[in-house]
Amino acid sequence: EARAGRITSYFIEPGDFGFERARLKDLSGGNIQENARITRDILEGREGPRQQLVLLNAAPAFVASGKAATLQEGVDRGRAVIRSGAAMQKLESLIKYTNR
Repeated sequence: EARAGRITSYFIEPGDFGFERARLKDLSGGNIQENARITRDILEGREGPRQQLVLLNAAPAFVASGKAATLQEGVDRGRAVIRSGAAMQKLESLIKYTNR
């Protein structure tokens, strides 16, 4: 974290956010079709280790943008965006735009 001219490093654990530690095989993808399906599953709200990883990675972006004050708030905001359907709508918009 860079704040007020200081850089602070953090080590976070999935358990800090109510998540279980995942095995690599539960997170890995595959070919392009498999990865597209995984992405859709995550953004359509399928819960599990892959979605948890996305939420843990999105949380700092929410904090950095000022949309969340803490990493937990960032995780919660990410979850809310997925549940609302907004994340999937954004993916659909991107797909339409790139297929023009």
